[in-house]
Amino acid sequence: MSAVRRLLITVLALATAALVVVPGTAASAHTALVSSSPKAGATLHELPTEVRLTFTEDLAAEVTQVRVVDGEGLSMTEGKPSTEGPTVTQALATTLHPGSYVVTYKVISADGHPVSGAVPFTVAEDAVTAPTQPESAPGPTANGAPSSSTAPAATTSPATVAAPATTASDDGSADRDGGINGWLLGLALAGVAVAFGVLGWRYRAQR
Repeated sequence: MSAVRRLLITVLALATAALVVVPGTAASAHTALVSSSPKAGATLHELPTEVRLTFTEDLAAEVTQVRVVDGEGLSMTEGKPSTEGPTVTQALATTLHPGSYVVTYKVISADGHPVSGAVPFTVAEDAVTAPTQPESAPGPTANGAPSSSTAPAATTSPATVAAPATTASDDGSADRDGGINGWLLGLALAGVAVAFGVLGWRYRAQR
C-alpha cells in the first residue's frame, strides 16, 4: 500500500470519528450554573433576604427546585422559587441566624436531563439586617423653607368698621340749597320793587 493511500484512509477515519463524537458532545451539553448570590463559600455580614441562581439556559419553572437549609438541616426557604428565563430566585425566612447554610438546587436542561448542585455560604456573627430605604422627606419650597402638608389655620380678620353715613352738610349740598333759595328771594324782592316803581310812575303820569 502506497503512502498516499494510507494517508487518505487515515483522513477518512478521522473525519468519520469527528462526525460520531461531535453530535454526542452537543447532546451531552447540559445547563450549568453561571453565578449565584450569595457566592459559593461567601461569608455574609448582611443578612440575605433571598437566594438567586443564574444558569446557561432558560429554566422550566414548574420543575425547578431550590432549598436552603442551615447547619441543623432546617429549611430556611419561604414560599416557592420564582423563575424568569435562566434565573431562579428563592425568598428566605426572616429568622435567618448566624451560621452555615447550603443552597441545593435541581433544574431540568433543555434536553430533559436533570441537573443538581449545591452552593454553601456562611452568615457571620456580626451580620446585620439590610438597611431599608428612608422615607422621602418633604422638599424645600421656593424660599428654601421645608414644605408642610398641613396648611396653617386661617386667621380671622377683624370686622370692618362701617363708615359713618354722610350728612347733607358734609358734601355742601345744604349750602348750595341755601344759596339758591336766597338768590330766588332776592330776585322776587327786586321784582316787587320794580312793580311798585312802575305803578308809581304811571300814577304820576296820569296826574
